[in-house]
Amino acid sequence: MREKQNKQNRAKSMPDEGYYALTEAIIMQTIEDFKRAYLRLKRCPDDQAAAERVKEITSFFCGGYFSSLFDVNGPGLLKRVTKKIDEEKKAKKKEKKKPCKERNFTDVRSPALRLLMFMRKR
Repeated sequence: MREKQNKQNRAKSMPDEGYYALTEAIIMQTIEDFKRAYLRLKRCPDDQAAAERVKEITSFFCGGYFSSLFDVNGPGLLKRVTKKIDEEKKAKKKEKKKPCKERNFTDVRSPALRLLMFMRKR
């Protein structure tokens, strides 16, 4: 109860517009940094720098400093971000698995490739 009152008092004492713009920018940049490090770690599980960065950002989201600055559930936000990244990666993976028949080769610019495609049709 006290924590909620403290957050309300703190929010009232700061200029709302600038404060919220700054907090939004911090959160968005942290999410972007997390996404880069998380995807790098997925591609290269042995990358110690990426693992350390993911651990650092995770502890930031789940720590008391985050909850004292922002009126956002840090662990819940991190969970949603991770889920979204995994879903996007899965969707991209499905797109890449399209059979060659569905691909459109009409924009081929190289004359040699056009000739090969013409010969292939015969």
